[in-house]
Amino acid sequence: MIDNGLVLIVDEVHRLNKDKQDLLLPYLENGSIILLGCTTSNPYFAINPAIRSRCHCLEVKNLTVEDTIVALKNAVTSERGLNNEFSVDDDAIDAIAQLSSGDVRYALNCLQAATFYVKDNHITLDIIKQSNFISNSSVFKDDDGHYDAESGLQKSIRGSDVDAALYYLAKLIQAGDL
Repeated sequence: MIDNGLVLIVDEVHRLNKDKQDLLLPYLENGSIILLGCTTSNPYFAINPAIRSRCHCLEVKNLTVEDTIVALKNAVTSERGLNNEFSVDDDAIDAIAQLSSGDVRYALNCLQAATFYVKDNHITLDIIKQSNFISNSSVFKDDDGHYDAESGLQKSIRGSDVDAALYYLAKLIQAGDL
C-alpha cells in the first residue's frame, strides 16, 4: 500500500552510476519514495546492493512467438494499426514473430515497414523475405547475452567444436560486438 509516498519510475536504472543510485537510498529507507526501476541488465550486477536489498526484483520475460502473433494480428485489424487496409498471410506474420525474438515493438515496426514494399495491400512471406529484416538478436554489447556468447565462443574453441564456435562468432558479429 502506498502511503503518501512518491512513486519514482526510473527507466534503465542500470545507467545510473553507483553514486547516483546511493542518492536514492535515504528516500527509500524513510518511505518517501517507492522506486520502480526498470533495467534490461542483470540487477544483481547493475544495481547497488543497498538499493537492491530494499526492493523486490521482478523479472519480466520475453513474449512468446504466439503472444507476438496475437499482437501482430491485432495490429492488422486495429484502427490505430493497419485498420484492415492490408491483408497479411499467416506465414508472413509467423516469420515476423520469429524474427522479433519476443520484442513486439520490433515486430510491429517490421509489419509497418512491410507495407512500404507492397503495391496490392497484401503482405506475403515473400515480401517479408525481400524486406531483408534482420533477426532481433538477444545478444547486446552491455548485457549478459554478450558475455554468454563470448563465453560460448571461448569454450567451443577450447573444445575444438568448430560448428559451435562459428555459431557464437556469428552471433557476436551480428550484434556488432567484434
